[in-house]
Amino acid sequence: MTDNDDLKWYVAQLKPNGFDRAVANLARQGFASFMPVQNRTVRHARQLKNVLRPVFPGYLFVQFGAERSDWRKINSTSGITKLISFGQAGPAAVPQDLVDGLLTRCDGQGVMQPLDDLQEGERVKLLSGAF
Repeated sequence: MTDNDDLKWYVAQLKPNGFDRAVANLARQGFASFMPVQNRTVRHARQLKNVLRPVFPGYLFVQFGAERSDWRKINSTSGITKLISFGQAGPAAVPQDLVDGLLTRCDGQGVMQPLDDLQEGERVKLLSGAF
């Protein structure tokens, strides 16, 4: 088996409604996966509901070692379209700091927790966006 230091996170593009199938099949093949979700308020039929939505819709983080030769079977896993790659060199690893930051903000079920470094009444400056 691989050393934990050799494991890196990669991004897989999901097929429509393929999340549950992809996670189950990746686990069966021995690959760890992670999809951060967050609580969103949506309006439907004049009602407001809190629902969980993916932070990166259509994508899933998959962890495996670079020396693992069977990573190509992820591309043919049910529920997954392909691993994201740039050029012919194989899949592109996600920076570890990014994934560590996401994992730190998520609870055990992958739900992102709100930032706690802002206090109510604190002044903020919006740099871009609709406001």
